[in-house]
Amino acid sequence: MPRPIMVAAVALAVAAAGCAGPTTFDRDDTTRIHHPQNEGANASTGGLHLRNAFLLAGERPGAPPAQLPLYVVLINDEGRPDRLQQVTVQQGGTARLAGPVDLPPERAVGLGRPVGMVGGVPGTASNVSMTFTFANVGDVRVNVPVKLRRGEFATLAPAPLGSATPAPAPRSPSAVPQSGTGSSSPSPTTTP
Repeated sequence: MPRPIMVAAVALAVAAAGCAGPTTFDRDDTTRIHHPQNEGANASTGGLHLRNAFLLAGERPGAPPAQLPLYVVLINDEGRPDRLQQVTVQQGGTARLAGPVDLPPERAVGLGRPVGMVGGVPGTASNVSMTFTFANVGDVRVNVPVKLRRGEFATLAPAPLGSATPAPAPRSPSAVPQSGTGSSSPSPTTTP
């Protein structure tokens, strides 16, 4: 083999070996940036997609909280709005949505916050059979995994947005604008 071709072949082999990356995987290597793959349940019906549905338990197995947050990303590719009406738990549990879950077309809903709470899940359950009922596409049944609050799940919100937020305090009568005044600032008051 002529020398220039041999040099080119060796250079190509060295370059290709450098592109292969690390040959071993160390789960505890903190220098790696780890983005977890989708570890939840997935289902599709028509143009409606459930992605990464899971229940978030406590830090220790066998002792789940009374209510588990339900995480799911819902994607509506139907071209028309839809709504998640209810979630039913087949194994005797209960599910309560945080509020109306409207699904506008071509949008993802449920990113980063739970959509509801599920109770009555046995402490030994690793999966819970649930049915998601939608106004237009009907029922979608999935086996939703129960994840421990560890690793990438440790910092997730424990409750849906708004479930623990107190109602705003009522406004004082002096802060309400009088009809026809056009001012929304409170009037000065004097104290005796």
